Amino acid sequence: MPLSTVFGESAAIDGIQRIRKTPLLGYSVAVLVVGIAALAREAMSPFLISGLPFLTFYPAIIIAVLFGGFGAGLLAITLSTIIAWFAFIPPYFSFHIDKLEAGSLFAFVVLALINAGLVAILNAVVERLASQ
Repeated sequence: MPLSTVFGESAAIDGIQRIRKTPLLGYSVAVLVVGIAALAREAMSPFLISGLPFLTFYPAIIIAVLFGGFGAGLLAITLSTIIAWFAFIPPYFSFHIDKLEAGSLFAFVVLALINAGLVAILNAVVERLASQ
């Protein structure tokens, strides 16, 4: 099988698989990366145009799925949605939402689920190649 030796001997992939086999670690990674994404988004606020509340959360969700699996990705999506809705969508620090912001929030969730699904599929392919 082409590339099977590359995947079978990778320390990084072995480490990720070990984390993924321990659900508490995988979910902890999800919480940690979403927290970092929220802090990064807050730090970037003065430099961003309005309307980009989700910018830093997409990579966090991908990392969460990579390390924790699809369930950890769902946790990351949920936390990201709540944090972005509360802290980065006007009116700030409120869960009030208008139609335009609701559409934006819905689009974020759909795109995040697509990203999570794609990364989960790639994880399965890598695991299958590594097991051969």
